Amino acid sequence: MVPYDGSPPSKNALEYTFEKFPDVDVTALNVVPVPEGYREVFTDVDERIPAVSEAEGTGRTILDEAMDLSEAHDRELAAETDTGTPEHVTIEHTEDSAHDMIVIGSHGRGGVAVPRVRERSHRPWRFALEDLAQDSQ
Repeated sequence: MVPYDGSPPSKNALEYTFEKFPDVDVTALNVVPVPEGYREVFTDVDERIPAVSEAEGTGRTILDEAMDLSEAHDRELAAETDTGTPEHVTIEHTEDSAHDMIVIGSHGRGGVAVPRVRERSHRPWRFALEDLAQDSQ
């Protein structure tokens, strides 16, 4: 699985996955950040719902870009979108599915917190940075 927010590092991670793992099923996950806890108390529910719907639409557009990358690499890609805290949702999706590994870019657009995913995930991860990759194992 590749956390995908459309940033150059997430594009790099997706391309790296296509090139280095030619025989695996790949999923791109876009997480729409949704305020939780303290900040959520001060936001009216009626104001949050349209903002989340708009953000989910943006997430689908970002995943369309990922699908274009998959076509350019002649690969199939499953694309998923979800809402919540990006690093928590990324780990949950990986732990609750058949995904064997997380391939993650060096940073994103305020999305997935790379160090938190590396520290909290029970799955192996690969950190894709340009042509280099660092393994969890």
